[in-house]
Amino acid sequence: MFLGGWGTNGLVGVLAGVDSLGVSALVPYLPILTGTMTPDYLVIGPSGNDPSSRPSWRALGGTLAAGFWDNNWLYNSAIGYIRY
Repeated sequence: MFLGGWGTNGLVGVLAGVDSLGVSALVPYLPILTGTMTPDYLVIGPSGNDPSSRPSWRALGGTLAAGFWDNNWLYNSAIGYIRY
């Protein structure tokens, strides 16, 4: 899931997953209210080396990357997180 600039005055949101369970795991993080702190991008995934585990039961414990774009809509490690 990520939000990004669209043209000069617009905003676009993208929600994607490799299957229906992956997409449904992201739905609770959609920004539906103004003023809520939702990251510009969020990547969730399976636990450890077990690709069959699902992120839904771990809430944000399955976060692989999250954060905010900088003023130019670029990645900035000071305001982003990537789990290696």
